[in-house]
Amino acid sequence: MAIFSIMGAVMGARFVVEEYAGERAVLLFSYPIRREMILGAKLCLVFFYTLFAMLVWSAATEIIFFVTESLFPIGSGTFSWERVLWIFLSLLCHSLIAGAVAIVSLWIGFLKKSVSATIVASVITATLLCQMLSAVFAFRQALFILSVVLAAAAIAAVKHLFYQIGKMEV
Repeated sequence: MAIFSIMGAVMGARFVVEEYAGERAVLLFSYPIRREMILGAKLCLVFFYTLFAMLVWSAATEIIFFVTESLFPIGSGTFSWERVLWIFLSLLCHSLIAGAVAIVSLWIGFLKKSVSATIVASVITATLLCQMLSAVFAFRQALFILSVVLAAAAIAAVKHLFYQIGKMEV
């Protein structure tokens, strides 16, 4: 999850922070499209690319594990549909968290107008979240609670980014 969160933050730093902090903002604001539409497209690209990349690669990893486990069992016990469902839900929540961390880190970097602040915020946030998510195996509701909290934080960050872009002067 941390890798995808950091990748999303780097994408956001390149697509948003660099573009709006530098002289390219004049070019962006000269397009005959509303500022919010351009920013929304960039944020959607960052969020959904991070989300789908993590879903695809993690699902591929899980499928490879299931196949090799059925051929060469190294673990004890068998796989039940309940366990497979939990793995899928966990993967979905982790992907959502990775996308939300990318957006929140992008917001922090945008406030500081710094690409390095975006990346550092992502590394710190992802590290802390990975430590918190290690408790998920003992307390499964923590994953869903953390997903909702981070989704709300990402929505608040997006709303604030729209507000900041709307009041920017070139």
